[in-house]
Amino acid sequence: MLCNKLLNLASKTLQIVPTNRITVAASGLNTRSFSTPVSQEYVVDNTIAHKTFSDGIIQTVNEAVKNNNRLFAVVHICGKQFKVTDNDLVLIDGYWPPNVGDRIKLQKVLLVGGKDFTLIGRPVLDPATVEVTATVVDKDLSHTRTNFERIKRKQYMRINFVRKEITMLRINSVFITQNIDNRKDVQEMGRRVI
Repeated sequence: MLCNKLLNLASKTLQIVPTNRITVAASGLNTRSFSTPVSQEYVVDNTIAHKTFSDGIIQTVNEAVKNNNRLFAVVHICGKQFKVTDNDLVLIDGYWPPNVGDRIKLQKVLLVGGKDFTLIGRPVLDPATVEVTATVVDKDLSHTRTNFERIKRKQYMRINFVRKEITMLRINSVFITQNIDNRKDVQEMGRRVI
């Protein structure tokens, strides 16, 4: 439904008018024509139609947010992206400073969506708009991984056992804190570290 509305708006904005021949008149020369057909684009200013169309979309998204549908989010943690919803468990490889029991607000939210809509950040969404909270459930070592090195015909064999640190997060909530159209004209990213 949303894609059809976007296609209709795009087709109203650009009108392509094909012209079969272009004639060029030069002073003192004969008129000649070029055989290749050329199409010209006339851009029609539909700012009012575009404004009403975008206002309708914003209104439907705000109504969907008020209905408390289950939301999902894509968050960026430790160089990796995870798609999360409420009560999900996320396993993070490698060292990560938070301790067990810490409540964390994940600030690098790349997109958030529901059943009927998706909000995409460029590159991240404003932290005042979306809030994803998590709790550190467990910090442990991973299962034992075996690294075996061997060089043929050289009598060289080495075996190493490796255990990485892992952190387990429980996603507490994913929700949109304010209406979509309530945004500042100039937003600063600030210094966020995660």
